[in-house]
Amino acid sequence: MQLFEWDGSFITGNSLVDDQHEQLVNLINRFGKSLSNSESPATSSIDDVCTELIDYANLHFREEERLMASVGLDKRHLLEHHKQHEDLISQIGPMRQLVLVGDLAASKYMFEFLVNWLVFHILGTDMLMARQMRAIEGGVASEEAYLVEEAESKTNRQLLSSVKKLLHQVSQRNNMLAALNNNLEQQVEERTIALTKANHRLTELASTDALTGLMNRRAFMEEAQAKFKLAKRYQRLLSFLMIDIDHFKKVNDTYGHQAGDIALVETSKIIKNCLRETDVLGRIGGEEFAVLLPETGLNQTTELTGRLLEQVSSTKIKIDVCRKISLTISVGVATVPPLSMNVDTVIKEADKALYKAKSEGRNRCCFAAT
Repeated sequence: MQLFEWDGSFITGNSLVDDQHEQLVNLINRFGKSLSNSESPATSSIDDVCTELIDYANLHFREEERLMASVGLDKRHLLEHHKQHEDLISQIGPMRQLVLVGDLAASKYMFEFLVNWLVFHILGTDMLMARQMRAIEGGVASEEAYLVEEAESKTNRQLLSSVKKLLHQVSQRNNMLAALNNNLEQQVEERTIALTKANHRLTELASTDALTGLMNRRAFMEEAQAKFKLAKRYQRLLSFLMIDIDHFKKVNDTYGHQAGDIALVETSKIIKNCLRETDVLGRIGGEEFAVLLPETGLNQTTELTGRLLEQVSSTKIKIDVCRKISLTISVGVATVPPLSMNVDTVIKEADKALYKAKSEGRNRCCFAAT
């Protein structure tokens, strides 16, 4: 009787980890079958599964911990993850010895532990690990990624406690196997619901600039690639803007970095308010922003950049109770056509135009040479 079916509920998104997790699920399935084959399961078949399980653990834990260290996960997660790995090994060894001397009840206790460990570790801890790794790879600090997932840890502990309580209520072997099968399906569903909020939050963190709330560089470039492909397919107009706040270093040096952060946030709001809902805005580094304007040619872009320059320069930004400052921006523009429909080429030409605007005195817009 197969207790667990390997499906998308167990997928972390890392092929190495998922392949080894699938092996663990298969081993636990074999373990459950060996217990239900007869009234007196053969200790040799149970021990064979234990041997494979220990071999799997030694390989998987070593590779998984090396993977986490290479990505740079928070040390607190690494320590907790390592402890859970040690817990599995420490439980299997002594129970295995009891099985070998004829204590078949120990095999059922071991099975109960493996089920709990499967639910908590794969659906809980390893899913948290995978989401933290994706967040870190997307530019989120390891500590921030850890803290977001830590907020869900109470749910994880409650889930494991619930599973243990249900397992202890099973009095007969056949009822236990059937109940575990139904229970895991229910727990998978509950786990999916419980982790959805954290998953969404990490997705946001991986794609959002923490200060301004705009797309970060990675997310903006992904969106730009998609927009360029669409424009190329249907031969549509498209414009790209590179925007830089003029003399921003002077703001930080004169008023402090907190004032600089306020200036970035307020400038991003001004830019956003000048755009349409279909336009794409991102902060791609420091005081630099990028804008993608679908269905927008030279004339419309000229009108828009004029509004941007006027709105930014005319706005007084309050940096503290007593002081306000004025800023200006420089803008570099590249449009398609006449430029070729290649995102790297267009960005490069917009960047050149931005440099030209800076060199000509700032607080102006320059267009890429055609």
